[in-house]
Amino acid sequence: MKYFIEQLETNTKVFANHVSMATPVLGKIPGDKTKILVLQDTIDDFDEDELRLYREQLREL
Repeated sequence: MKYFIEQLETNTKVFANHVSMATPVLGKIPGDKTKILVLQDTIDDFDEDELRLYREQLREL
């Protein structure tokens, strides 16, 4: 997703806020591009065991 956002130049709304996302990503390109990329870095740094536990606690997707 990071490469996609970095390359995107058209006016776009990004809605990645599904319950399966540990950290929701919402914003508009180009205005929120930096904020969205920082959130992606946060997601990339999540511990896989913590993410697995989060996903296992979800009732349904």
